[in-house]
Amino acid sequence: MVHFLIAIAMVLPHVVIHEAGHILAAYFVHSKVKRIGFSKVGFYVVREPASTGFKNAFVALAGPAANFYTWMFMASYHVHGASGPLVFGIMNLLPFPNSDLKKALQYIRTSEPADDLIASGVDL
Repeated sequence: MVHFLIAIAMVLPHVVIHEAGHILAAYFVHSKVKRIGFSKVGFYVVREPASTGFKNAFVALAGPAANFYTWMFMASYHVHGASGPLVFGIMNLLPFPNSDLKKALQYIRTSEPADDLIASGVDL
């Protein structure tokens, strides 16, 4: 149980940074964030769709980008555990069914938002 809590404590900051990336990008493209929450599969952000598919793709990719920027910052200062955000960012770019990369590609292909609300989630 202690090891599980330590693992959660190590992963949680990267998840928060990841979701903050989505929220910040949504703000920049004027996509209103409706809800931020936690479910049995992880954290999520529900927002209104942006005006274009490319803007929605930008928001989808902003989470992994935040993880990569965190990794670059931590690695430049030789912080122990700097590989954590890198791994987390890469995991969200793998072609899994609900990954940020899959969502971004879908937004670019369709160029139109599919739903009235869009959820960006992270599985823990």
